[in-house]
Amino acid sequence: MGDEKEDLCLVEEREAEMVAFAGSSEPYKRNGYFLNPILKNVHEIQEALPSPPQRRTISVAPFASSTVHFKGWACPQRQWGKWVEKLQPIYEDLWKKSGIFDAIKSSTYKIRREPSSILGAAAFWCEATNTFLFPWSEATITLEDVMILGGFPVTGEPLKKREAFEGDLQEMEKAMIAEHRKFNKTKWRKADQTLWTRQFMERDGDELEHIGFLSLWLSRYVFPRHPDGIVGQYVIPIAVRLSRGVRISIATAVLASLYRDLRILKDYLHKNGGGQEAAQLVLWAPFSILQMWLWERFVALRPEALNYVNSGEPRVGRWHDSTKKLELSFVISVMELPDSFQWRPYAISLDSWCMPSFYKEMGEWVCSGGSADDEFGSFARCLRPCELVGLDCIEQYLPHWVAMQFGLDQDIPDNVTRANSSWEAAWDSFDTAAKMLKFFAPPRLYESDVTERYSVWWKHNRVTCSNVVRVVAGPCMPLKMAKKSEKEMVSEKPGEDVEFLDHEDRKDLQNKDDFALVNIDNEKVCKRKGVKPLEITAQGGTHKKLKLSVKGWEKMKQNTKVSRKSKTEKKRRYLKDFAFDFAGNVHRETLDDFDGKEVDDFALNPIAFKEFGETTVHSGFRTKNRKEVIRLIGEDSQLEMQIKALKKEIAGIQAKLMNLESLQEEQSKSEVSSSDE
Repeated sequence: MGDEKEDLCLVEEREAEMVAFAGSSEPYKRNGYFLNPILKNVHEIQEALPSPPQRRTISVAPFASSTVHFKGWACPQRQWGKWVEKLQPIYEDLWKKSGIFDAIKSSTYKIRREPSSILGAAAFWCEATNTFLFPWSEATITLEDVMILGGFPVTGEPLKKREAFEGDLQEMEKAMIAEHRKFNKTKWRKADQTLWTRQFMERDGDELEHIGFLSLWLSRYVFPRHPDGIVGQYVIPIAVRLSRGVRISIATAVLASLYRDLRILKDYLHKNGGGQEAAQLVLWAPFSILQMWLWERFVALRPEALNYVNSGEPRVGRWHDSTKKLELSFVISVMELPDSFQWRPYAISLDSWCMPSFYKEMGEWVCSGGSADDEFGSFARCLRPCELVGLDCIEQYLPHWVAMQFGLDQDIPDNVTRANSSWEAAWDSFDTAAKMLKFFAPPRLYESDVTERYSVWWKHNRVTCSNVVRVVAGPCMPLKMAKKSEKEMVSEKPGEDVEFLDHEDRKDLQNKDDFALVNIDNEKVCKRKGVKPLEITAQGGTHKKLKLSVKGWEKMKQNTKVSRKSKTEKKRRYLKDFAFDFAGNVHRETLDDFDGKEVDDFALNPIAFKEFGETTVHSGFRTKNRKEVIRLIGEDSQLEMQIKALKKEIAGIQAKLMNLESLQEEQSKSEVSSSDE
């Protein structure tokens, strides 16, 4: 009897009042499957749950893509693929035994970075629960995502060893440390990754080459650290164990580093928004997994052309060398829409991709030993709240906050006491070797719902904790011109809300060095480099910038190409077109009365417009009265707001359409397979 394992039920089945997640249907009763622990007494919600984070306004600027450096985002080396092909026939079975075969194969694929998606997601991060707190629900990167997208094993021994090596393992560790120290005698005086590859690839596939191969893989693609570009001695003990077929829970350490760096990135955005004056931020977690997670979940953010996954290839091959440039404002609008999110993308079958066995056609209860290295044992670990032990951090893992990502129903989650006093205590919260895990594996096309009380709790509690995310506009010019452009701008109120131009207008301005986007009193302005903007002086001496449309500048440029007149005549034409664009419906005949005064004394000098009275802008040409001009500007701003709202609605419709097409394709495949049977 003493050898019997204690049963631990991870999923609870009971009848409850359910509400459809999408839609406003009436509550209905049915049997639900909920991920433990669930809060039993609804009156204890405030006392049991962790204190909600303070509601904050998170500003995200385009400058953040140049001030945030993702050092853990490593591209494959030139010789890396050849090295993998060389050792795979020898050590493939050993890699599969230790659970790292898919992870090594995944490191040969190139995942391109799309910083707007990363920054947009980080703005919604909730450090209290390690989840993305979207306006419609919560979601997060789970151990299931790291296991499928990264290929890392969930089950196995802890990353850190409790005792020193003995016997052969000790001898191999000493031999590898001696090899590592030889690089200190080279002219580089460090174990440079390129030099390391060249040295160890010349060996004949012996055990030292294998350990050197695993050391490089761990240093570059799994656990990178400062300084960049070297093979660290800290990975040698891990590589030695993996070379002997020891299974190590690498997924927990990788996910812990992602949680840690997402919290750091969120705090960074909260403090300065990644503005041009912000300090540089270096992150070491493998954010390529987050990039793929966003592509898998948000259909509207995916690259248009996806790769075909051949039989036996990891799922990461789907995203190899794919990219899609996105506006940050578009990313935020997509993430605010509930219909653009896919809860279980891995349950949708792909051609030739081997789907894990825990994605069942029909739901069933499963019992699995906590120490089992099969797929069901790995999936059971993904369902249990615990502490994640990383190389230099301990993070809390709360999957019951996002039960719908596992195909289960969502109820109010209960609090879980931290066990992070030491890495040993944290690992014990994750280790279930002495327990028999029982859980429900839902049908892979099961539609999860939420309980009625969760719906009420969400609207009155969690949604009030969500951050207000805003996009801060920056210049559409190279970063080196930012400071020079800033000095040319008129004074701007600190802390003022800034918005992007609409997507279509922004496309016209990208990659043009002679334009900058600034914001004065919530008015979007396009400013030509070297030309001070016109100002109007209202009653009381307040100066405001007037909007100059993109079409106005494009018209000026077109006229410049056609015109073969002198420089003064070109500037005179620019001024006439600008005045016509500024005055709205003013007859162009009045502009022909403009005198032959030197243009530089008038067009480039805002003081010339200081006397902006009720009827005239300048004696050279007439316009409507000032009130009419301001009215036209107000109508133009309202029209821009309406266009922006319509574009946001169109983005939501496109996301819904792509999601429905994906589901329809999956349903048709299921019907074909059932008819064949």
